Amino acid sequence: SQASATMRDFEPQSLGNTAWSYAVLRVMHEPLMAALAAEALARMGMIEESCCSQELRSTAWSFAVLEVAHGPLFDALASSS
Repeated sequence: SQASATMRDFEPQSLGNTAWSYAVLRVMHEPLMAALAAEALARMGMIEESCCSQELRSTAWSFAVLEVAHGPLFDALASSS
C-alpha cells in the first residue's frame, strides 16, 4: 500500500509518533496500524540497536490504547525487553 511505501522513509521516532498521535486522538485506522506494525517488525533490530526504546514504548502504548491486538508485534516487543 502507499502507506507502507511511505513509512519505509520514516525514522523510528516518526513511526512511534504516528502511532501515538492516532492513539491520543482515539482514531482507529486499521490499514495504517497494520502498516505501522509491519514496519516496526521489519525494523525491530535496527530500533533496538539504536537505543530507541521510547519509540517501541510509544508504539506498544498506542496499540494498547486503540485495542489493536497485533500478536506478532507484541511478541517481538516482549522478547526485546
